Amino acid sequence: MIEFRHLRYFIAVAEELNFRRAAERVHIDQTPLSRAIRDLEDRLGVMLFIRTARKLRLTPAGAKLLEEARRLFVRMRRVERVVRETDARYQAPLRIGVADGLAQPKLSECFVRWRALAPEIPLEFAEMSAVELSAELRREEVDVGFSFGVPEDESIAQEAVWTYPRRPPKVPHLWPPKLLHPGHGDLTH
Repeated sequence: MIEFRHLRYFIAVAEELNFRRAAERVHIDQTPLSRAIRDLEDRLGVMLFIRTARKLRLTPAGAKLLEEARRLFVRMRRVERVVRETDARYQAPLRIGVADGLAQPKLSECFVRWRALAPEIPLEFAEMSAVELSAELRREEVDVGFSFGVPEDESIAQEAVWTYPRRPPKVPHLWPPKLLHPGHGDLTH
């Protein structure tokens, strides 16, 4: 049976493509890390990496395992969260990512209304870039995000939360709009 620690070690090596950096990342020595990866390869009966003197690369089987292991860890985080949410003594916070320096009065109003609706649910805020917000949403490290928009991604639902009414400019000579044509001046009169 494959152990979660083996998969955690594998993900580190696959992402770093370097045993020394991966060992530092998972806080173990390089020798046991290398042994754990060989053990994983033996258990699966496949090579996960192509090892050369200067380079480490994933095999197709390794690339597939990386994809599936990441999904498995996302699923495990969901399981942990659901179990905590089920426990009456624990109230999971709503994790909110805020991107693009979005400190708008409308955003504050949303949170005030949320507090009135569900005061027992704590809110956790994290400020980040739109790219980071997109990644955090895909990894389910935040539950919801506010941004001026993130790149199209079918795994992320995007919806406008509010709009501002169009108002005429406060400069009188710019309102009402005028139709102008070169050489003919104002054509609205």
